[in-house]
Amino acid sequence: MADNLRKHGHKLVVCDPVAANVDKQVQQGATAAANAREVAEQCDTIITMLPSTNAVESVYLGKDGVHEALRSEHLLLDSSTIDPIFTKKLSAELHERGATFVDAPVSGGVAGAQNGTLTFMVGGEPEEFERVKPLLSAMGKNLVYCGKSCKLKELSWARKSWG
Repeated sequence: MADNLRKHGHKLVVCDPVAANVDKQVQQGATAAANAREVAEQCDTIITMLPSTNAVESVYLGKDGVHEALRSEHLLLDSSTIDPIFTKKLSAELHERGATFVDAPVSGGVAGAQNGTLTFMVGGEPEEFERVKPLLSAMGKNLVYCGKSCKLKELSWARKSWG
């Protein structure tokens, strides 16, 4: 996903607990950040793709999280397949603090991410969907707008939970 964003001219600030992932992106011209707060200090747009609800909560609301540097101009885009109830709470909290939060889980696997052919199921206000289209189009081919509350996230979460 990061490679495709860069190919479309986006400058990246990256943070990942796996140092090799950060090193690869830095070698391609990205800037490394020590934590999510540093990313939020340097960027107006933040895209997350994390493995669990706990990881998303930590990145956005934990120590050195996005919330510590949150600004009203922030566009926060989460593509993690996580608990939809938590996503709704996180969205409400971040919107209340003035930021834009868009939920955009993906389908397409590693090959789709590498080839820029992911399908994004996007939840948010119509104007938020329009705002994220250029970013999502750099990483995927199919953008499905699901309305304010993304019901497809609930289906995706259920599928992940069932194995």
